[in-house]
Amino acid sequence: MLTRHRREEGAVAILVALLLVVFMAAVALTVDVGGLYLRRRALVNGSDSAALSAARTCARGFGNDTRFDSPEAAADFEAQANSPITTDEVAPTNVTYPPPGSCSLPTQYGHVIVQYTSQQALYFAPVLGFQHQSPVTTTATASWGFGSNNPIPMVLSNLLAPGTCAMPPNGTIPKGQTCIFWYDNDTLNGGNFAFLSLNPAGWDVPAGSNCNGSSSG
Repeated sequence: MLTRHRREEGAVAILVALLLVVFMAAVALTVDVGGLYLRRRALVNGSDSAALSAARTCARGFGNDTRFDSPEAAADFEAQANSPITTDEVAPTNVTYPPPGSCSLPTQYGHVIVQYTSQQALYFAPVLGFQHQSPVTTTATASWGFGSNNPIPMVLSNLLAPGTCAMPPNGTIPKGQTCIFWYDNDTLNGGNFAFLSLNPAGWDVPAGSNCNGSSSG
């Protein structure tokens, strides 16, 4: 004889509760993680432009840049101009330099590191036990160098006419002809074309001398 069991009330409620947790996790992954990604993308744009602006100010010498009185000011200005995040949302700029700790010495070369931190609100993650907001931090590095301020004069000799820097037209150098490469060995000032032989058996041109027939132009 079959026995009727009691009605299993509440089973659907338990199943709905479990599925609700999965649903909230999916929503948190979509909305909150997506918000973190967008906030980071905005900070990356701001940090990149800020680092470039700070490096440019350092390279020029911020005393000569009439727009900004410091690399930090230049960085903050460009970060706000290239990022939708407002000043109130972003922590103060963290601009660091290599030793000696300032871009004022030296200004000819170096790099700056710019770091920004912002808080992104989380809407669904707190239901799962996470915090109501999460920090987003980005770092950008920009460098500057010498460029063409200190060119190195060079010469290539074919030894056909010892003591002269003149080179024959293309295609007229005999096959197997020895050529020697020279470079400057002195401080670059006053158009001083002093060449040092990289081949001990080649010309002995002392530092501070010019090749015959050459000019400092």
